[in-house]
Amino acid sequence: MGKNEEALHQRFSVLYQQYRETPFHTLLGMDIQTIEEGRSVLTLPLTHSHMNYRGITHGGVLMSLCDSAMGMAVRSLGHRSVTIEMNISFLDVTREGESLVAEGRILKEGKTLLVCEAEIRQKDRRVAKARGTFYILPEDRGPKLQTQQE
Repeated sequence: MGKNEEALHQRFSVLYQQYRETPFHTLLGMDIQTIEEGRSVLTLPLTHSHMNYRGITHGGVLMSLCDSAMGMAVRSLGHRSVTIEMNISFLDVTREGESLVAEGRILKEGKTLLVCEAEIRQKDRRVAKARGTFYILPEDRGPKLQTQQE
């Protein structure tokens, strides 16, 4: 394994650990399936607690899943960031017992902002499509950082 590959492996290992220790991700039940540079894939098995009063998945759950997938794609590049805007289109309903897969990816990386997109699928159905803008925190600007445990 080359030096760059080792650094990526280290960064991704730390991201997996931090993600699994984040209370919000644990609360919702999200998990990481894949992390690559500029891309992430998250999974979420839907339970009763994810449903709204009509028995379909609450929109806030889908929005959170998209935000997390895009945010993890940003973190895969070594940046810490915050979401500054996000929009989503809800394309189909999902229900308890189904499992969702969200893919987040970077569309454009600037010096202070990144534009990302995410798509949620349930098997072969597209459930939601989102786009978001992320602000790179000032301490992370400049050369790419090695993600450190916080």
